[in-house]
Amino acid sequence: MKYKLTNETQTYQDSTLYRIESLVDIPSIGVRKGDLGGWVESESNLSQDGDGWIFSPGIVCRGGTIRGGTIESQPLTISRSDGYFFTLQEKNGQPAVAAGCRYFTFPEAREHWQRTRGGTPLGDETMRILDILEKGI
Repeated sequence: MKYKLTNETQTYQDSTLYRIESLVDIPSIGVRKGDLGGWVESESNLSQDGDGWIFSPGIVCRGGTIRGGTIESQPLTISRSDGYFFTLQEKNGQPAVAAGCRYFTFPEAREHWQRTRGGTPLGDETMRILDILEKGI
């Protein structure tokens, strides 16, 4: 086993989520034994095999599944520090992000948040979240 569910929980859209903790080093992505990761609804959301990981504050729940280092099914959702959620989706056959009432391709999302939040801590955090979502983990 590469991770376990901790007793730390949070609620997201009426689902109970559990924080994950690494039981082994995953050097390819810089995870060390004992590191806390993101949040899952159950062990079915993240494979115990391969190098896949959910970094905090990432959330994978409902039908979302990560196997290896790839998203096998969506949604993958990440919460910003102010509670605003970003979800990996698809728009016209391209990877996209849904956030609040916004639904953008990644270039559109980057342009929007650079224009509206550029140079702020929330803007910097948003760009990091977009980087994670665009890579798929």
